[in-house]
Amino acid sequence: MYRFNGDLKLVSGLKNSVGFLPYILQKNPKTLVIGPGGGRDILLALLAGSKDITAVEINKSSVDAVEKNSSFTGDLYNLPQVKTHIQDGRNFIERTKEKYDTVFLSLVMTQTASSGSLALNENYIYTEEAISKYLEHLTDNGQLVFAAHDEEDTRRIITTVLSVLKKKGIPYRDALHQIAIVADNNEQSHNHDPKHLHFPVIIIRNQPFIQDQSVQIIKTALQNKMEPVFIPHIVENMKLPLSKYKDVDDIIKSSASNAIPTTDDRPFFYDFSFGLPKAVYLVLLVVFFAIYKWIVPNYKKMDNRDKSLANYFFAIGIGFMALEIALIQKNILFLGHPSLSFLATVILLLVGCSIGSLTGKILEKKIKILPLVLSGIIVMVTILYKYAILTYIAQAIFVKIVILALILLPMGIMMGVFFPTGIRQMANTDLVPFM
Repeated sequence: MYRFNGDLKLVSGLKNSVGFLPYILQKNPKTLVIGPGGGRDILLALLAGSKDITAVEINKSSVDAVEKNSSFTGDLYNLPQVKTHIQDGRNFIERTKEKYDTVFLSLVMTQTASSGSLALNENYIYTEEAISKYLEHLTDNGQLVFAAHDEEDTRRIITTVLSVLKKKGIPYRDALHQIAIVADNNEQSHNHDPKHLHFPVIIIRNQPFIQDQSVQIIKTALQNKMEPVFIPHIVENMKLPLSKYKDVDDIIKSSASNAIPTTDDRPFFYDFSFGLPKAVYLVLLVVFFAIYKWIVPNYKKMDNRDKSLANYFFAIGIGFMALEIALIQKNILFLGHPSLSFLATVILLLVGCSIGSLTGKILEKKIKILPLVLSGIIVMVTILYKYAILTYIAQAIFVKIVILALILLPMGIMMGVFFPTGIRQMANTDLVPFM
């Protein structure tokens, strides 16, 4: 958070920061800021003369903190120029009909987060589909801006953007004329390393940069001791020599980290590793050790009938968890928040399974065809999520919950039949003592 009392002179020093650089190309821009957090990005827009700022922040506690400390922050979120929305940025851009001169996103996670389990956090605001939506909501001379941390997230943003532009029919060489990258070059900053990029800003314009715009950017960058990385027509830094590559695939192949573009089907933007993160391998090792140490010895002692039942319940458990995890991930995008996705998905599946358990004796007569029915439902749901369900992303939350109920309850009912059916088969065994 920055000290602010309504007087922009107090924060005028931000005009010398790399985050303000994109605004020199615009006058009084209509701005969308996604993930403004403590308010720095709002201040940048105010300094650019913006009279119409839309701030979209998913974390209500960030907004509350700024409001609670309003005497220090100037109550940024409640300024007349600022319209605040507490929701997911991707859901907002899917619902809004507005167009903006600047869409500004700060990449909020750090290198520490990307190296651990948080690398597998879903980030639907950085996928190809999201970037395509941002570009659709730009004015003719609008710009999409990402404030990154280093070369890893910069490369992934670049490959994802270039992939989107390629799908829009823009050849690689032409697409490069719409991109500019400038990094901070503050030698006084913590852990400054001249071999790497530091807090680069990536500017993607709806139209190609003209010569005058490129000159304006490099002139301002050099005046403020910034590092031009890639500026069309003028500069290409060897840290990211985009014109030397033939296409997006060439960038990916040459990258020391995983730079494959992120999509809604693979939204793990901060997973820069090749293969699974080390933390996942560690968890798998512990699980396999536990199975080998405690489960396998008991399994070997079972007769064939008991082994069949054990296999049956193992398959039910694995199947339920696999479906549940996949649905929770997909519903984060649809509902707009991880907590809401978890609650809605788990509750609807459990209600469906409960109904299936109650009607189990009736449906049990058709037990041989139920796996086929359930498989058909899963295939249908997969198709719905791929091609249909996101068309309703702009609906009210109640409507979206109803849509989810119509999709998940039939699946839950089918899944719920199998467990009580198996329990009844265990009545004459020693596997469940109280039976």
